[in-house]
Amino acid sequence: MGEGPHWKYPNLYYADLDTGQVVRYDTITKRTYKCQIVNHRKVSFIIPYKNSDTLFAVGLNHLAAQIYWDGLATKCHVIKRLFEVETENPRDIHNCLNDAKCDSRGRLFTGTGNCDFDNAGVNDHGPYRNLYKFADGRLERILPNVNLSNGMAWNYKRKEYYYIDSGRNDIIQFDYDLETGRTANPKVVFHLDTSEFPPNFTGWIVMDGMTKGTAGYLYVVVHGTNKILKICTRKWRIVEHIETPCQFISSATFGGVTLRELYVTSVDLQNATTPCGKIFRIRGFTARGDPNESISDI
Repeated sequence: MGEGPHWKYPNLYYADLDTGQVVRYDTITKRTYKCQIVNHRKVSFIIPYKNSDTLFAVGLNHLAAQIYWDGLATKCHVIKRLFEVETENPRDIHNCLNDAKCDSRGRLFTGTGNCDFDNAGVNDHGPYRNLYKFADGRLERILPNVNLSNGMAWNYKRKEYYYIDSGRNDIIQFDYDLETGRTANPKVVFHLDTSEFPPNFTGWIVMDGMTKGTAGYLYVVVHGTNKILKICTRKWRIVEHIETPCQFISSATFGGVTLRELYVTSVDLQNATTPCGKIFRIRGFTARGDPNESISDI
């Protein structure tokens, strides 16, 4: 269940959500390394720390934590708890941190969703989940009543931050001040009409992970289809459908030496007839992707 791809040359890092493993693919040696986070069986993201090759922030159910991993060991341990969310109310038992990204100053943005995918998942529209920002050791809720937190991206020239609520199939745009990290004026700017896609056996057709190119276009993965949507953020319309071999893709990021290769994670679901559960690389882009940012030292 590949999630949260993060490119830091020459490595692609990602999480295997339902195993508690984080993964490093070395694009030079073509070797893959997996590390089991001890005492954890769910991990939703992995983001390196600035100025470190061995420290990472990870999402572990309700907990965001720091782990040490030399990139080779098969087991790694939590060495610091960063923050914990949504643990006090019994209604939140299935909530967990999902996607996460950092802005260029190293502030961590992450949100929650219902991670009991077998029983509820995106079909649960309870208003008990939130979008958060973590910076300077402080946790701030920046958007309440979300359904399933997912892809994120920034356009610093236009002072905008984008965020996907998968349960509602909406892209929400905030005004964003990079100097202060302040978000304001959230509004829905794009809603995905799923009627254009053929149904699948899960019933899920949702916008999932997202990345951005330097030209300003968003590249949005649609889980339950084999499509990545290239979306214009001026007119908020789809300008291209990029196809993959898998119907259950989950997220994407640009990588490679020049950030012109798109790495796509996917989910191996029971009864899937396509080659899901693999990582795909799409080449041939003239567009260049935004770099993945690391979390600042705390």
